[in-house]
Amino acid sequence: MTQRTADDVEDSVVALRFQSHAPATALVLCALGLEYQAIRSHLCELETRVHQMGTRYEVGKIKDTPWLVTIALTGPGNVGTAALAERSVAAFKPAILVFSGVAGALKDDLRLGDVVVATRIDAYHGGKATEDFKARPVTWPVSHRLEQVARHAALSGSWTSLLPEEEQSPGPAVHLSPIAAGEMVVASRNSAVYRYLELHYNDAVAIEMESAGLAGAAHLNDALPTLVVRGISDMADSRKSLADRSGWQHRAARNAAAFTLSLISSLNPLEFENTVQRTVSDHSQVPILSGTGTLQVQSKELETVPRCINFLPRNVALMGRTDEVEKIVEAPVPRIPDVLVIDAVAGMAGVGKTALAVHTAYRLMPSYPDAQFFIDLHGFTAGQPPIDPKEALGVLLRMLGFSADELPQNLDARSYFWRSQVARMRSVLILDNALNAAQVAPLLPGTPKCRVLITSRRRMTGLDNFRSLSLSCLSRQESVRLIERIVGEDRVASDRRSIEEIVEICGRLPLALHIAGSRLREHGGWSLSFFKEKLKAAHSTTAALRAEEKGLAASINLSYSGLPNNCKKMFRRLGLHDGPIFSAVSAAALVGTSPEDADSQLETLYSHSLLEESTDGRYHFHDLLREYAKEMTKKLDSHQDREHAIKRLTSAYIEKSTAANSIVDPHTPASRSTSSPDCTETFISDRDEAMAWFESERLNLLAVVRQAAEQHLNEDLIKLTDSLSAFMNIRGYAPNAVEIHELARAAAHATHDSRGEMVSAENLGAALWEIGDFSRARHEFDIALNLAKHLRDEPATARLLDRIGFTLERTGEYSTAVSCLNESLSMRRKVGDRYGEAKTLNSLGAVHWRLQEYATAMECFEKALGIRRDISDRYGEVRTLSNIGFTLAQTRQFHHAYDYLNEALDLATRLDDRQILSTVYNNLGYLKCLTGSYEAGIRFSEQGLSFARQAGSMYQEARALDALARNYRGEGLPEKALTLYRRARDMFDRLGVPEGREVQREIQSLEHEGLGNQVFDKD
Repeated sequence: MTQRTADDVEDSVVALRFQSHAPATALVLCALGLEYQAIRSHLCELETRVHQMGTRYEVGKIKDTPWLVTIALTGPGNVGTAALAERSVAAFKPAILVFSGVAGALKDDLRLGDVVVATRIDAYHGGKATEDFKARPVTWPVSHRLEQVARHAALSGSWTSLLPEEEQSPGPAVHLSPIAAGEMVVASRNSAVYRYLELHYNDAVAIEMESAGLAGAAHLNDALPTLVVRGISDMADSRKSLADRSGWQHRAARNAAAFTLSLISSLNPLEFENTVQRTVSDHSQVPILSGTGTLQVQSKELETVPRCINFLPRNVALMGRTDEVEKIVEAPVPRIPDVLVIDAVAGMAGVGKTALAVHTAYRLMPSYPDAQFFIDLHGFTAGQPPIDPKEALGVLLRMLGFSADELPQNLDARSYFWRSQVARMRSVLILDNALNAAQVAPLLPGTPKCRVLITSRRRMTGLDNFRSLSLSCLSRQESVRLIERIVGEDRVASDRRSIEEIVEICGRLPLALHIAGSRLREHGGWSLSFFKEKLKAAHSTTAALRAEEKGLAASINLSYSGLPNNCKKMFRRLGLHDGPIFSAVSAAALVGTSPEDADSQLETLYSHSLLEESTDGRYHFHDLLREYAKEMTKKLDSHQDREHAIKRLTSAYIEKSTAANSIVDPHTPASRSTSSPDCTETFISDRDEAMAWFESERLNLLAVVRQAAEQHLNEDLIKLTDSLSAFMNIRGYAPNAVEIHELARAAAHATHDSRGEMVSAENLGAALWEIGDFSRARHEFDIALNLAKHLRDEPATARLLDRIGFTLERTGEYSTAVSCLNESLSMRRKVGDRYGEAKTLNSLGAVHWRLQEYATAMECFEKALGIRRDISDRYGEVRTLSNIGFTLAQTRQFHHAYDYLNEALDLATRLDDRQILSTVYNNLGYLKCLTGSYEAGIRFSEQGLSFARQAGSMYQEARALDALARNYRGEGLPEKALTLYRRARDMFDRLGVPEGREVQREIQSLEHEGLGNQVFDKD
């Protein structure tokens, strides 16, 4: 992109006046996730942007309009909204600023679901506290131009076309009135705040917590045209919680979003041209015309956000390697345009492949400024398997800001998702320590906007368009200069001959030279000849090693010998930690010290170049250093000491994992749990924190599980795997869960631990159930049930009967399922297990639904719903709401079905439960098909398909394909329907569930009709 002259800029701006398709930007802020999703659902071609301070945005288009919409979450409160609005305006230079969300009504003439467009914002918390509080109101009017457009939209009613069909006529009322904005939720009309508002702000019709901050930010940006649109979600009274549970927050957010997007769509961008020009001149910026014909702004003060995504390790100054770096940086444009070019750097361990790649990436940053990614694939890491491509993609996508819950679980889907995210980003990707081409292929972007650097001990073969670069050892001169850079010119000049011998003993390997130089720098009083003799002695002890490793081994041994004893012990014991990254807590467990002491020792090892720093006080080994640490602990530590270290490490992870699990799965009965009941660890405060901890430690936890199995720490193994069960199933890590629960069950069986085997068999069955292996799941549940009966454990027996019954429901064995579930229900009521009672009632209702006994099913579901609401089981509640809605759909009570499914969707969205979101969206897809709303049914089913793949649920993925097929058939697209039906049938058949037979009948019907165009009717 080149800078234009002032005349060019003026011509460009004039030219834009005649380009009706040139995009303008509207910045829309929301406080809550459901408000954000309501806006997001109307946008297409979404791209993610991340501010240098971490704020995440999405930019999308309103179809068939010249508008781009940037959306962001502010969280509740005026202060945060003001700060984020100011940051966002500076970054994106929007033509208009809008807040869309929900509010409480202060006037009785408003109704739930109505829309309020603010004509004035009253910040009501200002005042002077005397004997009588004296209000000092601060108010801001909204943009007159936007208010006029809003009044016209309210009169025409055209905005309701964005609402569901059944709610368009008559649509919600629209009120243009003042809004009060403060810092607290008003949930009672008897409260002092409500009376205060009546006294001082009696023309305000609604109350919320963000608009004052928004209006203040707009004022600071030269009265940027601003509007606030709010849907009424409650009446600001004691019934607020009831309104929330009934789904009015979701509806109110949806109505506000529909009005907001309709209003933006109707605006002419040219009317707001002065806004863009003013913000350009006020910030000393240069507007330029991009190659796509859209006006962009280059700021001298603010760099755009994508430049700030940088996950590279710290840059290091390279010694030598100038030719190699220039070969990559100055590489000519490929002869084949628009083709991704890959530079693959090969060489022995310690030769400096990673340092070269990182240094080169920093050199490339000006040409690839949007993002820089780095990931160690552990292709040759001692004691650790290479990272699976699916796992690696998860790491990369989390660098872009996606949570684990947002990621597809299928490798192909995750690879596509990654490519789509980086397609428009000018970025550098380092795939470090790769095993082979098969490992890296799914990680490769799809466009030449990204430069890829791969390092490996092997040459990469099997990749298209890659350029190979082999690194050899440094020259003698370069090696001497590297030591010189570390210890100083004068010291090297004092005994050049000894230095030349030192670099040869180190094999001229950069890693060995760095370690040796660090040792020399630490001991400033050592002569170079003395150090040379010590290095020779260390070198002579490594005769069994390969020639290329001798120099490195000598450097490590010498550096190790100079450590304090406690740091020597720490270095050795870290070799016992098979996880990829370790913190002060895990390191402390290995040596039996405090985390504070461990942190100091880790810092010492890092300063001696024996550890590499990861992030947030966590460290990792270079793969060869890990190997030497393992060798040293085997050589110098007794077998008993090593066993005790691993035992302490395992116990530390059990303590933390048990604490996290108690928050993730609070309804786990004590009769099932094998974890310590007296765990008092309080390092985690809520479910999000617990899930984040599990995610960050997952690979470490799996490594510790495997070590516990190898060391025959059977009791610890069973406790640790039990505490991981809920997390693994929720996040879709069922294959890993199957592996660890198999280890635990085998250990329990071998030691005749009946309770441990019961728990492990149940967990293994649950993991098998998640991956759709219902036959093996039933087998494991049967084993666990027999053990529960042997132990006379009634709660466990009831729980396992429920699991078996639900598995039988899934495989179509309905009569046996009813028998199992009735027995489970009786036992759960007997022991007073209300959580379990609701769960079994829900399962029983599902079986009666299968038998088309809808009245009985509804009775079960309604009882389950009542209990789940009584005990605040929100995750259970959303599942039962969905089941009720789907049952009502079968009895053609479509309006009530939609209400329940809509409430379930709102709750599932707030809980961010991907598994149930796929179910609810699929149920909505089927419902829309039954009502003939095929286009909406397709949208819902596509959402269900997306969430099913993210959750790794083959069953829900097949249901989504089935629902899509039915809606496409209704739309008169039988060929597309037939393709989808066949995919759904194949998946159902692999699962061994009866739905496959029903889908096969639909396929035969279409084939019999010769792919006719008849409308599908489920009944």
